[in-house]
Amino acid sequence: MITDMQDGIQVVHTPAPLSVKTIRELTCLELFAGPGGLALGAHAAKFKHVGLIEFERYAAQTLRENSELLGIDPSIVIHKDARQVDYAPYARNVDLLTAGPPCQPFSGGGSGRGPDDERNMFPELLRAVADILPAAVLVENVVGITRTKFKEYLAYIELWLTYPLLREHRGGDWQVHYERLRRLTQASFTENEQYVVGYQVVNAANFGIPQQRQRVLILAFRRDLGLAACRRERRCGLRDRVPLCG
Repeated sequence: MITDMQDGIQVVHTPAPLSVKTIRELTCLELFAGPGGLALGAHAAKFKHVGLIEFERYAAQTLRENSELLGIDPSIVIHKDARQVDYAPYARNVDLLTAGPPCQPFSGGGSGRGPDDERNMFPELLRAVADILPAAVLVENVVGITRTKFKEYLAYIELWLTYPLLREHRGGDWQVHYERLRRLTQASFTENEQYVVGYQVVNAANFGIPQQRQRVLILAFRRDLGLAACRRERRCGLRDRVPLCG
């Protein structure tokens, strides 16, 4: 109740009642889930998993064994190759798509074949994004993908994630696809069919982990949401715990 004086008369104003809105659970689907590290973070952030997809048998078993910790029904763990998954049932029903694609193609400790490595699953991740069109996408990978030799491929991933509906043919030349993507503009698709994309290198030591471990986080928001993505290439110092996005 609010009172004020108008022409010497006390006037009482009753504020309009606050509207009550139903807050629904935010949903999450994860690809290349591994033993559940990223899934644990999504659960801690109050996302409800609708599926965890993992090809490695023991990792899938670990997810099921820890279903209570992850707040999931064990039946939503999908032990399957991501290339064989039908994502149509998830279309427009996923708020956050998370993924930790195999890092070996881009790791400094591997052969460094990048996009030519048969374990490169970024094309499958982008196929899932195109099929589902989630509100947001969060991808984790090794810092090696930011190396000079992969600089162009990382730019390609960012642009493909910006316009996921311009699909690549399986087994096609990624550089040809990259040239096609570069000719697109925001007018090429509606705002709910494209994304605002950015990436950031973070150090696990800045977030309570007793280990110097750098990782790349790629974040994308569907453009119709009006949200900004990561600040590009902002590296955290040991005493500089900056927020991921701003």
